[in-house]
Amino acid sequence: MRKVILFDIDYTLFNAQNYRNAFLTALQKEIGISDSKSFLQNADDAYIESRETVGIFDPKAFLSVLEKKLGQKLDISKLEKIILNEEVFNSSLYEDTVEVVSELAKEKDIFLGIFSAGLLPIQRPKIKLLEPFLHAEHVHIFEFKKGKALPELLKKYKDSKLFMVDDIAEILYKAKQINDNITTILIRRKDHPQAYRQELSGFSPDKTITNLREIINIVEGK
Repeated sequence: MRKVILFDIDYTLFNAQNYRNAFLTALQKEIGISDSKSFLQNADDAYIESRETVGIFDPKAFLSVLEKKLGQKLDISKLEKIILNEEVFNSSLYEDTVEVVSELAKEKDIFLGIFSAGLLPIQRPKIKLLEPFLHAEHVHIFEFKKGKALPELLKKYKDSKLFMVDDIAEILYKAKQINDNITTILIRRKDHPQAYRQELSGFSPDKTITNLREIINIVEGK
């Protein structure tokens, strides 16, 4: 039986906080604001407000709100390119990501994929960095709540040994409710934001890890 590993992206393969810090630093420089504290406070407020409105991080929505917070006209198109800069994405991969996925990809019976939420313009550059190791037919991106996509998605893997790696316990819980044979792996990186550390009463994932290297032994049954 083939083994399929579906990875979440943010806080699993990719340090979303580092990415956010990097593009905010670049935005502040481009806009020409010297007061970092004031800029970051406005940026944080704009990030929260735009996410509450749209449901996910949307650069255009974020920049539109930031423009209002700052009270000055912004070149949104130019600033959006900074947010989507490939170098910023590349610098935000976790150190163990490429090492682990490249090692797993060497195994003929292991197929690597993605199960994540987010706007395609934001998620595609992250996926592109890992394309040599991923199987395109197992890359699944949903622009809004990915939990709703689980029932239909998991039908595809009813004849596979499926491993799901995510930082959000609720997603793993829902997957386990649909198919108890799935191996659920909750990743809890040390730099993970506390806001995402909500546990679910009555649910324990099959495995809890603090870095991706632990996955290799899990998949190999050690």
